[in-house]
Amino acid sequence: MTELIFTFAHAISTPQAIHSTAEATADILSRTNTPDQETSPFCPSESPCRIRIRPTQQLLFVAGSKHMIDNTRGIERELWDQQWSYGECIFSEVVKRVGLERFSPRASTPLMGHLVGTMDTPSATRLDMGDVARAVACEVLSILRLKKVEYEHPIRNVVVVLPLEGGMGESVVSSLREALSSCWTGVEGPLRGVPISMEVMGPNT
Repeated sequence: MTELIFTFAHAISTPQAIHSTAEATADILSRTNTPDQETSPFCPSESPCRIRIRPTQQLLFVAGSKHMIDNTRGIERELWDQQWSYGECIFSEVVKRVGLERFSPRASTPLMGHLVGTMDTPSATRLDMGDVARAVACEVLSILRLKKVEYEHPIRNVVVVLPLEGGMGESVVSSLREALSSCWTGVEGPLRGVPISMEVMGPNT
């Protein structure tokens, strides 16, 4: 069983939001990595026993802006090369929290991570958010198809982490739901019919 955790953090632009988004993503990775318990079909009916099933792997996608945090005009090239984008900051925070060992093929549940950069700035309007969500969802689907996950490690469930900053609300949630429905569950591919749960983080989370 493969679990997909998708953090849509395109509009995140403050240090506090970056840290809280990374913390929430790492927490969900840890929570979903806990083995599920199921009744074994080989146990006698009068004495049911439980077996623990751990996911075969986890896939992490973080969508964040490619916009540089300190995008200052006239900055020296030497300093420019040291700048990080908002997406890179969130992704690195998640890696720091879960530990590099989780990305090892020898881990109990190997974790594969992908950073999906969005071209617009974090201040994109809510009307633009639907277009950004669809573009990101299509790119994630393309990566999954290239990896042929539906044949090797079928995805059984998806958890979406959606942090909201000031001024964002239900319209963003609706835009993301529509994008995932049209690009993922409603088309042929590794995510068709896969249940999607959404973890929405409020501005003060």
